[in-house]
Amino acid sequence: MQLDLKKTDTILVVQITGELDHHCADEIRRRIDRELMSVQINHVIFDFSELSFMDSSGIGMLMGRYRVIKYLGGQAWIVCHSAAIEKILEMAGIFQYFKRYEDCAALVEELRASSQKDRKSGVIK
Repeated sequence: MQLDLKKTDTILVVQITGELDHHCADEIRRRIDRELMSVQINHVIFDFSELSFMDSSGIGMLMGRYRVIKYLGGQAWIVCHSAAIEKILEMAGIFQYFKRYEDCAALVEELRASSQKDRKSGVIK
């Protein structure tokens, strides 16, 4: 498993490569929570485009992070290109809480543009 956290403005991209299982879910949870608490984050994107396996501890990690993100007033997305991973997420009901998106870079740009537009118009999110 490889975890890469990237911050852009108020967006946190969580890219997980390899396997998300009980061996690494707790470490991922701690690292994401540290980032969420250290700076203002309004949007979290879980980029699973390079994820090859996920078990129930990955689902638990996601739902726990969702609760934190919602508590902070943010929104969450999942980018996934694997039919097997998407099926697991679908069966677990994850897409009732997380929005789907096809392209991580395009989503970051869309969120940045929206945020800049809101700042210019005085809208607070």
